[in-house]
Amino acid sequence: ENYTRTVGVLIMGNSDSAPYKESVDADSLKNVTYGAFGTIELVNGLVNAATLKCRFLYQDEHPMLIIYDGSISELQFNSMVTRIDLVYDLNDKKKSIVRCETQSYGALIKHKISRVELGTKEFTLSKQIGDVIAFCKDYQDDYPAYSKMYHNCRKFMTLLSVFIGIENSDNWVAEDLGYAAMAVSQCDPPSAYHLTKHALKKK
Repeated sequence: ENYTRTVGVLIMGNSDSAPYKESVDADSLKNVTYGAFGTIELVNGLVNAATLKCRFLYQDEHPMLIIYDGSISELQFNSMVTRIDLVYDLNDKKKSIVRCETQSYGALIKHKISRVELGTKEFTLSKQIGDVIAFCKDYQDDYPAYSKMYHNCRKFMTLLSVFIGIENSDNWVAEDLGYAAMAVSQCDPPSAYHLTKHALKKK
């Protein structure tokens, strides 16, 4: 049966932000997206890119990672990027939503409510886009519940950074150790292990 579903999410870290809303046809989501809201794209043009680069974007304190073709020397408004982040359902703030979606760079940085800033460093990825998509799927399955303290957008981005082997120099001081400690208290050994190991490597 065909139906149209309205998706509403709110970016954490900016409570004054306008909701992210879109209408999605259920049939169009089959076999091409993953997750209850269809926000993890399984088909991605970057699969054919020889190299991949990425940078962080920040909307207030909300982190996003953008991945793009390594042949792009400078991002333009019409450059197509895959934006990855974690948000929560506007109708149920305890429900997390991983987004891994392709759109233009210009659409991301033209925000009418708050300023979107580009991170200070560009990275070359050692992982393939398929690996990143698999990470997003696993995270959505493993952490379906959103928590302002334990399972939020910044913890997601910290774990993603560890997975793809990049160092987020814009992170708060000892942020990974902080989330590692909270992971222990929440009986989340995998997160605690990876975050602690990553933090100790920086010493």
